[in-house]
Amino acid sequence: MAPRRNEPTNPGFAQWIPLARQVVRTSLRLGWKDVFTIYTYPPTIPLAEALALEARRVGSDTHLTLMTDDLWFTSMQELSTKWLSTASPAEHAIARAETAHIYLGGPADARRMRDIPAEKFEANSLGGDRQHEPRRRRRVRD
Repeated sequence: MAPRRNEPTNPGFAQWIPLARQVVRTSLRLGWKDVFTIYTYPPTIPLAEALALEARRVGSDTHLTLMTDDLWFTSMQELSTKWLSTASPAEHAIARAETAHIYLGGPADARRMRDIPAEKFEANSLGGDRQHEPRRRRRVRD
């Protein structure tokens, strides 16, 4: 049932607002003109939404990246080490613009990692290092 007009709604992330306020205002000290990126998985979407809203309340721009277990594990199984070790142009561009970043989540069932060859993890780590180099060079808050 859809809410009626003028009826207040309570978003699913409302319980996370106090924590998000603490992270945004005290820990990261976000403000006007900050670009805050949030990398999230489905179980942490409500917290990511609360963080994004609080960041917007203090004037920051926000970007959420969603990863799912199925996409991550299938990519690690099927994609070549060459692809995995290459910096994502999209993530690299985002890393050049962001001033603060937070990573939320991880796979729901880490046991699936046992089936992934070590060289795929090494390649994926190298690709991640390459695409986040702008973040490290600029000392982005995270």
